[in-house]
Amino acid sequence: MLVATLFYEDLTGMLESAATLVLNSISELNILDTKIGDGDHGTTMLKVMSSLINTIESDSSKDPEKLLDDIGWNVMSQDGGSAGMLMGTFFSGMAVGFEGGKPLTKELSAMLSKGASTLEKNSGAKPGDKTMLDAMLPAVATFTEAVSGGADTVHAFRLAADAAHLGVDMTRDMFPARGRAKNLGEKAVGVCDPGATSMALIFQGFYDFWKSKGE
Repeated sequence: MLVATLFYEDLTGMLESAATLVLNSISELNILDTKIGDGDHGTTMLKVMSSLINTIESDSSKDPEKLLDDIGWNVMSQDGGSAGMLMGTFFSGMAVGFEGGKPLTKELSAMLSKGASTLEKNSGAKPGDKTMLDAMLPAVATFTEAVSGGADTVHAFRLAADAAHLGVDMTRDMFPARGRAKNLGEKAVGVCDPGATSMALIFQGFYDFWKSKGE
């Protein structure tokens, strides 16, 4: 059965589902980052997702837009690498994309699209630079295309998660153009980007939540 609109409890549920997957992968993310970065991407994501969960737990507004904006600003205030700032930008962008009252899939599409465009604009990166954009952009584009074609929330997020994971796989053969990995050149080829990996986990978490609801 299709849920007509995005309820606050569903938003927090999908965010917490994503956070859980990332928090269960901190060690793996750090190990991956030791190969092409500073080895602290997992630690940064620990701060990001802990901040997200703390913001949800302390929120009393029951307002999706305010919650997302608060998450964004709280995440950006965490000490750590650029990944934290970018993730905060993504959530703040989602807040701007929220309008309320739209059909569920259209609302989610608008939120994700605004989050993605805001992150892309502020990151200075582009597709193919071996960053989290290489998982996020195909995931959001796939979700939007699926929704436009009439897909329900579960199907659209399944396709989006698959696209994100494929994007991660494709970063393996990319030459890095951002961050410390840029200095490694060819030595970074053969390693998946940690930021893209985290983004794929987030979309997988979104899918897992909606699948569990069967919406």
